[in-house]
Amino acid sequence: MVNWSQFATWDHIEILRSMLEIVTMAFLGTLLASSVALPLGFLGARNVIPSTVFRFVTRRVFDVCRGLVQLILALVFVRAMGLGPIAGILAIFVADTGVLAKLYSEAIENAERGQIDGVRAVGAAKLTTLRLGVLPQVLPVMLSQALYQLESNSRDAAWLPSGRSTTPYVRQACP
Repeated sequence: MVNWSQFATWDHIEILRSMLEIVTMAFLGTLLASSVALPLGFLGARNVIPSTVFRFVTRRVFDVCRGLVQLILALVFVRAMGLGPIAGILAIFVADTGVLAKLYSEAIENAERGQIDGVRAVGAAKLTTLRLGVLPQVLPVMLSQALYQLESNSRDAAWLPSGRSTTPYVRQACP
């Protein structure tokens, strides 16, 4: 697959720069998606938002974001933004926002009631109850899911459009 006969003539700095760009794309896309998915997860949780209609619409938006494949999103963003790492970051961001928001909302729904009731019993407001009663319970789960997405995205970012090409180092298929 790789033409090793000219290894000494390869541009090793460019290869390292491309690998760093891939890791950066994965990190930024996952960081943005995790940041946006956190409040969206609370909006999609049954024990936080009692309105069935609002929760249903929110969950369907998550489904649409999850259903879009990163490659298709990358092509859309390349057309809109041009070839470069921004298109890859945005593709990761949109796809992961739906996945993480759904996972976060399910984690929030599975939070233990005892701690929440304890915080409410001392007279805490709704936002304080979420901050002190729910978030400490679900934060480890959310962090592990975000780290798993980061690992997956660092693998997926390798084929997303970044504007750099290492094709001279890969053997071309026989005609």
